[in-house]
Amino acid sequence: MRCADEQTEEDNRKAKEKAENEAKARMKNLMKFMDDIPNPSVYELAEPMDTNGILYFFGTSGRVKPWRNPAEAVMVIVSGSQLMKDSAPITSMVGRELVRCVTIQDQSNPWFSVDFVDKYVNPTAYMLRHYASWDTECLRNWVFEGSMDGERWVRLKHHDNDTTLNKNGFDVCRKHGWF
Repeated sequence: MRCADEQTEEDNRKAKEKAENEAKARMKNLMKFMDDIPNPSVYELAEPMDTNGILYFFGTSGRVKPWRNPAEAVMVIVSGSQLMKDSAPITSMVGRELVRCVTIQDQSNPWFSVDFVDKYVNPTAYMLRHYASWDTECLRNWVFEGSMDGERWVRLKHHDNDTTLNKNGFDVCRKHGWF
């Protein structure tokens, strides 16, 4: 016999697992355009907000449809720490508009993740943008990580006191020879 808290926790775990499985099934149908794409495919990011990246590719269904946020189209799953009440939705993190998407300020180790579900990505570059509000709150410290299972994470790049993002709306395109 389990106490009420254990039962609620188990019910929550089952509900979350069911929702994730349903999202993955919907995503598989949406991602059929990937069946004809050579494996592996290369997406060469040249500059911030260009149309060469993998998220742009997903958002245009292989460059054949108008852009749609790939998280809102359920082609990737975006998650993260709790957002501030006046923040844009978490899906905006993979969008193309400059918005204020920000986590609650007093939490330790805030994070965002993009799950490519059943696609494997070997990043050679990434684009990061400081949000739209103030120059004074630019991101200075961040870690770029990757995972094959969402449980074990590998640090790909660590930034300490990085002053590259120095004004609101500023984009930075990071190219690295990580591998």
